[in-house]
Amino acid sequence: MSMITNTLGRYFAGRFVVSALGVFASIFLLLVLVDYIEMVRRTSGLVSASPIMVAETSLFRVPQLLEKMMPFCVLIGAMTCYLALSRRLELVVARAAGVSAWQFIAPALASAMVLGILATVGYNPMSANLRELSKRMEAELFGGAPGGGVQDAAGFWINQVNADGQVIINAARSEQQGVRLTGLTLFRFDTDNQFKERIEAREGTLEEGRWLFKSIRRYSLNAPPVDQDSFELPTSLTPAQVRNSFSTPETVSFWQLPSYIRSKAPDLRRPAIGCSTTSSSRSRFCWPRWSCWLHPSACASSDSAACKRWF
Repeated sequence: MSMITNTLGRYFAGRFVVSALGVFASIFLLLVLVDYIEMVRRTSGLVSASPIMVAETSLFRVPQLLEKMMPFCVLIGAMTCYLALSRRLELVVARAAGVSAWQFIAPALASAMVLGILATVGYNPMSANLRELSKRMEAELFGGAPGGGVQDAAGFWINQVNADGQVIINAARSEQQGVRLTGLTLFRFDTDNQFKERIEAREGTLEEGRWLFKSIRRYSLNAPPVDQDSFELPTSLTPAQVRNSFSTPETVSFWQLPSYIRSKAPDLRRPAIGCSTTSSSRSRFCWPRWSCWLHPSACASSDSAACKRWF
């Protein structure tokens, strides 16, 4: 009976894994097709968008989407597997041989656990890396397109106060956990809270002690627009602070979670809302005003009050 049980167990496990992978592959092809059609529609007006690049972007986007549907793939695969076994009377033969229902269900449960572990430690890092690549390719496709997400109110926002005034930064897309931003709009104010200029940039990178923006256009109140190759903005923000506003969780893989948590650990020891101020550059990292309602003690200082007046 032990030999029969082990043989049937391996057989049922193999049939279940084949069914689950078949459903996974079918949904993958369907999502690639649908996403490619959508990307073709979005890039139809872009001269620089090649079909191969659009296809690669869709192909790199789909693994992240499919990861969320993996439990349904396993569920549908199990239903398909045991329905096929029942139609071919294999389950009836197994029951006649003295195999209980739990014994022919156990291989599927064990296989599902193994698939879950492999998806966590192997598939998740791969999908996170591919998602990061797809975001970079999307930035190349839509970065120079008019209305590519720079002018709307969506995206990522950050408020920074320096010695020469205040800057509100809006980014349409975030890469490398917020270190590289694309589709940028900057609103600059002087020390008297008067509007100075608006700056649009194709991309921006957080470097040591500064933001470096490239391919910019500056709009001021009393002068025509001016194009520049680059523009530097002093800052005391660190990648850990920027990650709180600009990072996207889907690009953090399973193996990056320990370092990601450690980078947030210093922020957990101090009030999570308000401004992070340094005496050297007086650059403050500010949070939206509504967040002070959740943590009123963090916004009790005058620095926090000065930060939240723009939200």
